[in-house]
Amino acid sequence: MLNRLFLIVALLFPFGAADGAITTDPSTIAESMRAGNNYPRNSTVCPAKKFITVSGTGAWTAVRAGDLYTGCGGPCFTATPTSGDDAGTVTINWNSYGAESLAVGVYTGTVTIAGNVTTITLTVVTRAAYATFSYAGGYPQGCTNSDSLFSFLDTCTISNERPPSEAFSIPVQGGSYVDPEFGRTVTRITAEGQTLLYSTLTAFTADNSLVMTDNGDTTMNFSNRSGTVIYSGKTRGDTTFTALDALDSDIYWRRSASHELWKHKLSTSTDTKAADYGGTYTSISNGGTADISDDNWWAFFAPTELEVCAVNLNGLTTANQATHTYCASYAGLLGGDGAHVDFVQVSMPDVVTGTRYVTMMRSTAAAVWSVNLGAGTLDSFRYLGEEPQRNANDDDGVCESGETCIAEPHCTLGRDALGNVILLLDWVEIYGNQTFLVSLQLNKTTSMFRPVEEGGGMRFLFADSCTGCDRHLSCNGAGYCSMSDFKFWIVAKEITGATKAKPAEITTSTAHGWTTLTQVEIDQVVGNTCVNDIWTITNTGTYTFTLDGSDCTASGTYAGGGLAGLGNPVTNYPLRGRNIVMYLNGTASFAYPVNHHRGKIWSTGGYWETTMTNISRDGAYIAYATNMGNIGGSGQTSTELAIYIAATGVGGGPPGGATRRHRMVVQ
Repeated sequence: MLNRLFLIVALLFPFGAADGAITTDPSTIAESMRAGNNYPRNSTVCPAKKFITVSGTGAWTAVRAGDLYTGCGGPCFTATPTSGDDAGTVTINWNSYGAESLAVGVYTGTVTIAGNVTTITLTVVTRAAYATFSYAGGYPQGCTNSDSLFSFLDTCTISNERPPSEAFSIPVQGGSYVDPEFGRTVTRITAEGQTLLYSTLTAFTADNSLVMTDNGDTTMNFSNRSGTVIYSGKTRGDTTFTALDALDSDIYWRRSASHELWKHKLSTSTDTKAADYGGTYTSISNGGTADISDDNWWAFFAPTELEVCAVNLNGLTTANQATHTYCASYAGLLGGDGAHVDFVQVSMPDVVTGTRYVTMMRSTAAAVWSVNLGAGTLDSFRYLGEEPQRNANDDDGVCESGETCIAEPHCTLGRDALGNVILLLDWVEIYGNQTFLVSLQLNKTTSMFRPVEEGGGMRFLFADSCTGCDRHLSCNGAGYCSMSDFKFWIVAKEITGATKAKPAEITTSTAHGWTTLTQVEIDQVVGNTCVNDIWTITNTGTYTFTLDGSDCTASGTYAGGGLAGLGNPVTNYPLRGRNIVMYLNGTASFAYPVNHHRGKIWSTGGYWETTMTNISRDGAYIAYATNMGNIGGSGQTSTELAIYIAATGVGGGPPGGATRRHRMVVQ
């Protein structure tokens, strides 16, 4: 009788009713993570957020325990909210809680909610090697290792860095010099006033015999590698919509009349209209920085009709353009139809998926499509992805409304030596302060921003230590990329006076803070132009200094303007001022510093005078525009720029004769 009464009571009033009404899911969470470094130079990506679903009624608390509760100098993750009533969601968040400091191994922890235990396992996996830095002539002269964590972050003092006051002389057109730090021969191939279209567009014809340069108007020249102009005054595509044919060294392509594609044959100076999209689109654009793929495909977008297209240039004519052009709408994307489109690119086929990708960099969310040859369209649309480690994002790899998504970074499309289509870009850790050059495999889709050590597509190539820097990047389809940075601002002091005297005296609007014997560059002074040069100064006051050895008595009267800035040196920072070529071969990637580009700009502006380096389609050469430190104008013009080239010495693959995957030709 007593037992029967006990059963009735138990059924009517179950023990622990407040806890028993609550259930949770899942019971286990398994995470992996690339081994990192101590904050703030983490060198990894924290595990993605995970969620514990709480169901039922009643009050509950979330209690953490185990290795992952104490192993990071405290908890390695948060579980929020820590309490609640009835149903809800508890978020497991690893950002900024020290998991990057854990050694390789397996760690466990628990989250207990109303008696329900979720076991969390974190496997920290060995960090893959960074790209191996290889130097042509041994360790570079004038350089020392300046970083205990990353051995390749060398600090270099460039010999005779700033012309013309130093011993280094800028070579004349056709002249060469041997880079004193890295030993590569550099050749100047143009006069001043020449530049390149952009870093993402190769300047070399398919056989590397000619280099295409921009005259700063609407025309281009083609010079050989010795600096002799072979073809001059060639018409450039409107809005710089121009690129070299990837297979025929005698052909370049350009846009005309806003909606036509023309090809020009250099040797005969003949033009052929290959496509006319005027019946479909008001105008077409590619942002001016989209190269032709190594197997001769190009991409464009129609801003009025909101369509994006890839076009097969092989055999393209106005008669068959409809079957050579693959398009999709980009109307209705995140950020609205008015979001700025920076540029579009098309890849070679990916070796794993066979997919040819089209990417669009937009101000709100970058997008990617696939070419569907059978349907004659672009499809498989997705956003490039959400930025990892953003607290407002859900970390599922999918860009969604309200999240911070990958938008329009400085990046470029290419393939690694294994045939994976990659996006090369700078990635700045959200939690931490380390900048990395990374490659992202597009075939990893939503796992693209997870490290390759975890099975994702993000490969850390090497770290950088420059705050506020940006880089110009170039890649081809054979596994080669190049990088040049442009954090070479010369901090400017405004000039308010320059005397006609021997020596001339300069007055600045604010205290200059420079001592006698400091080397200072003067530029943009109007009237008394005698002072526009690099000088050693004598300090004569808080706001004044004289220019040693100057005689400006016969010059004009100061009429305004002028900037003054420290002259030499400005590149004593790790990896600063280098042209670096990379061979991306999975875990056996290499980085080859080729030379110092010596380009400088004023802190008041000068994006278009920055050094923009690009690489040939076989990786054998780089071309770049530099002012060699001889700054002039407002910094927004290219009047002091000239084009230089250098043989990389690595066009056949990595050291030791290892083979590489050659580019495919797909018709």
